[in-house]
Amino acid sequence: MADNPKVITPDDTWKEKITKLVPVEATGMFVTIQAAVGAADDMSDAQRYKVLAWVILGMTGLVPVFLKFAHSIDPRSLHALISTVTFPVWAFAICPGLLPYLSQLPNEIGQLVVTILMIVVNGLAPLLIRTDRAVH
Repeated sequence: MADNPKVITPDDTWKEKITKLVPVEATGMFVTIQAAVGAADDMSDAQRYKVLAWVILGMTGLVPVFLKFAHSIDPRSLHALISTVTFPVWAFAICPGLLPYLSQLPNEIGQLVVTILMIVVNGLAPLLIRTDRAVH
């Protein structure tokens, strides 16, 4: 497991832990899907947001699968749980109008909520991982 770039080791810094906890495969796929949905001329904004909400829901469930098969990380581990929780936060940050649409919050408030969530989730996630032993 030492060769696995996603495994968190005792020597990892806070920044390295954040990097390892971000579900980059799912986030990258979401960016691609969001671009494809955004390019669909025959969809209203409401339809696009509904599609993206379902995509986020489905992909959140797939994060542990990505981690298991791409990085051999146990899907029952704390690492997998944290990565699974961070994915929707990243997805809402990538698509800033989605949370305000779904929650019926004013756009500025919804985007503020997403910003605060990004700071809290990404700030706390590395602190939850014990570094006295490797997590996988």
